[in-house]
Amino acid sequence: MASGIRIIISCLVICLSINIVSTSTSSSMEKGYSMYEFLSFRVETYTNYIETASVAIGDMNGNGYKDIAVVYDDYSSNNKFMLAVYEYDGINIYKLSSINDFKIGTPGIIVVEPTNTYMYDYDDDGKDELFIYGTYNGSTGVFVFSLSSNGTLNLDRYFGGSDSAILLINNIRYLVVSGDGIYRIDNGNFIYINATESISSGFVRTGNFSNNSNIAVLEKSYDSAYINFYSFKNEILTKVYSLSLNIPVEGWGNDVGYIVGYCKAHLIPNYYDMLFIVTYHNGYTTVSYKNAGFEQITTGVLNAPDDNAMCCAAGKIFGSNNTDRIVVGFDNYIYAALFRIYDFNNGDLTEIYSQPAEEGNTRVITIGDVNNDGTNDVVLGSKSRGYVRAFTETWVPEVKIPIIIPTVLTIYTIKFYIRIKTIS
Repeated sequence: MASGIRIIISCLVICLSINIVSTSTSSSMEKGYSMYEFLSFRVETYTNYIETASVAIGDMNGNGYKDIAVVYDDYSSNNKFMLAVYEYDGINIYKLSSINDFKIGTPGIIVVEPTNTYMYDYDDDGKDELFIYGTYNGSTGVFVFSLSSNGTLNLDRYFGGSDSAILLINNIRYLVVSGDGIYRIDNGNFIYINATESISSGFVRTGNFSNNSNIAVLEKSYDSAYINFYSFKNEILTKVYSLSLNIPVEGWGNDVGYIVGYCKAHLIPNYYDMLFIVTYHNGYTTVSYKNAGFEQITTGVLNAPDDNAMCCAAGKIFGSNNTDRIVVGFDNYIYAALFRIYDFNNGDLTEIYSQPAEEGNTRVITIGDVNNDGTNDVVLGSKSRGYVRAFTETWVPEVKIPIIIPTVLTIYTIKFYIRIKTIS
């Protein structure tokens, strides 16, 4: 047999599968503003039958911390009404002072009416005074309270009107008291202006409603409601227009409606102020807007049929710096929402936020910077249990979460083996 060399080449194929995870991102939460509750306290704790009727925000003792004035009704103690002032120092809430037997609004009125309650430093001493319409010591009208250094609420002034508002014209300040008159504020004094025409009694708001009107007074009776617009220039008061409102108001029997909200709002950039009116009637909430030309832009049912609107406020909130947004508070029997925030677009309201109501309801609402962070907060008083609650806005960034996409990658490996065999 011949001898020689045989070369044998063989190979081994190895299959290796590797799972590679590729990722992409998707937004799990839209960026935008939200609200969270940072303050909640009860004006009284011995009973659940306490209804807050008015809330105002300011600094009555001039120490830099915000004070909250609350009028509430204790139904368990023969309708005991009280005006109390609390201070929030950023951590705790303290009662500074209180007086008994002060009732917001007019005697005999069950539903809280949309009167103005506010704080304003009229005497330029660095301390806000409280302007409030109500009944106290047998008199009904507008009361001005200050807080003394020893923590006592003092009655500074009394006006026999039905509501009040501050009007600023060319750096001159005026106090407008509906049903009474107009007063120039000068060095802490109220100087009555003989304005040649009387101002009607009702809910008063001041603003730039047109070139010819800066005062609006909402009047109502059992079957009608209308707004009187006034021009106040060169300290002369002139009634320029009377607008009848096509909205349901108080009636008899089952046909009962209430005007629960009335506020001035700057809703359109570079345009006049507008009036926002909320009426609750037969289970539905009706809203109306009035522009400078006294036309009714719209009247319709608010997009909240499961709630009963009880109050409203307007202010720069929820990321808005140029125009106001509308906040409507609800007395919700099914705990749907404490309040809703609306933006004004193309002549209609768009709901942009709803605060869930785990429990409780809303009687009054106001807007102001309670925690001194430079942005406005929503402060509400509850219809029961005597709660005062404050909500602040927070920015929610856009949150990205990874989406895992498995990919199978197969790698083929070829190995060669050489064997040399000698043949003999």
